[in-house]
Amino acid sequence: MPYILSQFYGVFKGYIHRRFPKFGRVRCLFQGDNAYTLLGQILNDKQWGVKYFANEQRTYITFQPPRKRAPHLKKKEIKPRITQLIVNWYQKVKTDTHGHVIWAGYISFRFLVARGHS
Repeated sequence: MPYILSQFYGVFKGYIHRRFPKFGRVRCLFQGDNAYTLLGQILNDKQWGVKYFANEQRTYITFQPPRKRAPHLKKKEIKPRITQLIVNWYQKVKTDTHGHVIWAGYISFRFLVARGHS
């Protein structure tokens, strides 16, 4: 979604994890037990992680660790990835054939999900 950098800093200041000035990118990282609640406070929306569909269907974002396997089903010990949400701000700059510069900033939400093992 279009978003200028000052807006991003206004919302996510104090939660900036890393800056990439060379690439025009700023990153926030959220993980752990209180990540969902914290993002709800930042975004001023307690249900930010719920998407509603027709027929009363919905999907949810959770930050829960994957369930452990029963000992008798253990095949190979694999370290699970931590469930986390990365919020990025990045810019795109383009120049048209007449030399006009077009600049836009964007925010993206990237989910890294720990998956269960089958």
